[in-house]
Amino acid sequence: MEEKHKEIQMRRLGIQMGMLVFISGSCALTYEVLWMRMLGLVFGNSAYSIGTLLAIFMTGLALGSYLLGAYSDHCAKPLRLFAYIEIGIGLYCSITPFLFPVIIWLQNSLPITFASTGLSLTIFRVLLSSLLLLPPTVLMGGTMPVLIRGFTEHMQKAGSTIGKLYFLNTLGAATGALLTGFCLINWLGVSGSIYLAAGINITIGLTALLLFNSGSSGDTPRNSFITRLSGGSPELKPFAPILIIAGLSGFTALAYETLWTRLLIQIIGSSIYAFALILTAFLLGIAFGSLMVNPLVDKKEQKFALLAMINIGIGSFSMLAFAALSIIPLIFIRLYALCHGIFPLFEFSKFILILALLIIPSILMGISFPLIASFALKYKNSGKRLGMIFGINALGACLGALGVTFAVIPLLGIYRGMQVVCFISLAMGVFLILQEPTLKQRPVLTRVFLSALAGTILLISFIPFPSRQILGSGVFVYANTFLTQKGGMRTWREQMNKVKLLFHKDGISAAVDVWENAGVLSLRINGKTDASTDSGGDLSTQLLLAHIPINLGQATNWAIEPSSSNALIIGLGSGVTLGAAALYPFKTIDCLEIEPAVVEASKWFKVFNRDVLSKSSAVKLVLDDARHFLALTPDKKYNIIISEPSNPWISGVSNLFTIEFYKLAEKKLSSNGLFCQWFHLYDLQTEDIQVQLKTFMTVFPHVSIWQVSQTSRDIMLIGSKEELIIDARKLETALSRKEVSGDLQFLNIADLVSFLTHFIMAQERVRELSADAPLNTDDRPWLELHAPKSITIPQLAQANRNLIFKYSETVSLVLRNFSRNHDLANTYINQGSLNQALQERLSMKQNLKEPAIYLDMIFMDLLNNRPQSALDHLAGFEKRMTDKEKINKQNKAKINKLRQSLTAEFQQASCYWSLGLLYHEVSEGYIAATLFDIALRINPDYINQAFSVL
Repeated sequence: MEEKHKEIQMRRLGIQMGMLVFISGSCALTYEVLWMRMLGLVFGNSAYSIGTLLAIFMTGLALGSYLLGAYSDHCAKPLRLFAYIEIGIGLYCSITPFLFPVIIWLQNSLPITFASTGLSLTIFRVLLSSLLLLPPTVLMGGTMPVLIRGFTEHMQKAGSTIGKLYFLNTLGAATGALLTGFCLINWLGVSGSIYLAAGINITIGLTALLLFNSGSSGDTPRNSFITRLSGGSPELKPFAPILIIAGLSGFTALAYETLWTRLLIQIIGSSIYAFALILTAFLLGIAFGSLMVNPLVDKKEQKFALLAMINIGIGSFSMLAFAALSIIPLIFIRLYALCHGIFPLFEFSKFILILALLIIPSILMGISFPLIASFALKYKNSGKRLGMIFGINALGACLGALGVTFAVIPLLGIYRGMQVVCFISLAMGVFLILQEPTLKQRPVLTRVFLSALAGTILLISFIPFPSRQILGSGVFVYANTFLTQKGGMRTWREQMNKVKLLFHKDGISAAVDVWENAGVLSLRINGKTDASTDSGGDLSTQLLLAHIPINLGQATNWAIEPSSSNALIIGLGSGVTLGAAALYPFKTIDCLEIEPAVVEASKWFKVFNRDVLSKSSAVKLVLDDARHFLALTPDKKYNIIISEPSNPWISGVSNLFTIEFYKLAEKKLSSNGLFCQWFHLYDLQTEDIQVQLKTFMTVFPHVSIWQVSQTSRDIMLIGSKEELIIDARKLETALSRKEVSGDLQFLNIADLVSFLTHFIMAQERVRELSADAPLNTDDRPWLELHAPKSITIPQLAQANRNLIFKYSETVSLVLRNFSRNHDLANTYINQGSLNQALQERLSMKQNLKEPAIYLDMIFMDLLNNRPQSALDHLAGFEKRMTDKEKINKQNKAKINKLRQSLTAEFQQASCYWSLGLLYHEVSEGYIAATLFDIALRINPDYINQAFSVL
């Protein structure tokens, strides 16, 4: 009876502790995700920095597994030790948000000579990261060995206990990855999420102590554990093969995860949500695999053979899944069509797609590790042995991630890299089968097994690789384009077949391609076009990013002279912006690029970038993360800084749009300098744009917005420390440089006026537009969290352009020494910038007939959807016409027609047409023709009336 009661107690304890183990796993992944994010902001998001941090993280886990696992053999109550570990993790992690500013201060305090030396800087990074990460990771590494050591003292089926604990911990990790990516950062911010996880860890520890103090955990004699497992004396075997397999298991697991992540982000994108989905799917498969291991793990025979089959299965199914990648982009597009752009539904569909691809290999990995760990239970010092297995596994995982990132991918590429890792899994199968004692007595069976394995290897060698063009087609961002184009998916396939792949390299941090399609070159990073030679789009943007800020800098009241100035360009891309900047005689031009493969790809754009990296002595290329460079650059100041990274929804890029980044840049900007930020109007909600404007303006209060063209989806934010006042004479002189005449001619900038029409608005309008928006910060990265939700929504660009131009204003507000107002107004009208045209006309009202002023105000009211204001101004127009005795029956009818159109149901076409007739009456035929054109576009039925006017 007492034994039965004790068994019930232990089951209850198992359930309670199982919940704690699950939650502990969730917290561990939350820390990992958030710390990597925070340290990336300090040391940079280059692959080298992230690799260093990952190595330290995994080393801490390995040390903790070994040291605390060994200590648990001498601990009377290992489960109580687990409680203390959890409390220690929570207490330490609760202060980490305060430690990061200290690390930043220490890094920024480095002597210039020390900070500029690569080796010394790396050593410093390792030391700082180790001081921060090792204490908590050592504790985290010890949780599983200590737990297993404590639980297997009380349970007969010790091996299955490992599987259950590993399942709960890994399932918790998967949950933590999902919650952190999708919920916690959004709800609580980065720091708030860490505080929550720390509080949960402390609660776990205190709860565990209460459970054990209540007498639930019995005090079992130290030798009873071994007695129950082996029935007397333990069965001792060589331990080295087990450690080798544990290390290789960790190596291949992280190698597969790294390779699959690099492959899948080319299909589902590289947003914070994409990374969370991939990690969650991978961990979920491992978790369920560790649950499925329970019927197998307590069997004493043929474990090596079982492990051999599992590793052969991992290699074989991974290669089959890899071969299936060619059809995944097609399935992705179909899912996009089915989900109709509904973000939660689409993300869930992506998750199911990833899970279907990875489920079998990841389940087999989940079965593998508990089997390996169960070998430790056959030894007297099982806690130490468990610690060694967990530690070697963690070190193997570290080497797998680093080896694949820094050696396998750069040397072999992702495709060959996947093949190599699959062969390693198969080789592990061979090694394990040779360790199986029962098969040594059956040589015929062994030969059959090895022959079948050789056939599998041969088959895998001939599995075709996925199409590079299809995998790199960027379906995550262009799915809607592919679906809506004429011919739909058939046209897409034909286009992919026509694409000429000029360059491909799997870089350290991204896959980089150069495509040629219909004579247009495009630079594609992980499938998304980041630069192209499309004359109607990207090429103009890339050129204007240099020409607008540099010419404005020369035309300000403080006048930047390039020959005595320094420029900084963030992001090389195709090199076109750098090439345009190098046309000006700068003293130095530093260009930052984080991915070396992009530098190689830029050589294909030599015709467009003027081979600037080879031919310009002023240019210095720096391979570094922009934030890290700005934080550690010596006291060099820049007169012009141009930031043109990729889109803000991309993880790693998004931190180049936060207020902390702009503060770093502002410190490196000279007192008379200009900061130019590229931004886009597509794939973003209105609030996202307002957030960007508010964030930028918080650091650069004197800001103006410039457009690439009237139809472009790109804009430029120009910020400065002093108010931007443009001297038209100086600007005209700057634009007359012979060196830049070719670019300006290509951009249709024929003179001063055509340059000025790229202006959209100045600081007061920007402040009004973004007044109620939140800030985009490192702790609460609004754009990184919200922008990915808009990628699936078509036609946002036009809505955002309409908003921007609703607030547009004439450039003459920031001009001095300018007299061509009439030309400016007409140019605005020609390009369709009617708001600006009317403002310009009103600014020179002393040269206009008084009735026309009222018509201009009515026109602005119509453009801004203000019918009541239009009625008021119409009354003023009628009074002025009456006072001047120019009102007649015909004019009265036209006024009444406009009034009727405004008061009835605000009939836009009728309003524009009637207003055009009134302009015609006051001899403003140019404006009248514009209004007639607008009315005809809204309602073509007015064509008959047009002939009567003519």
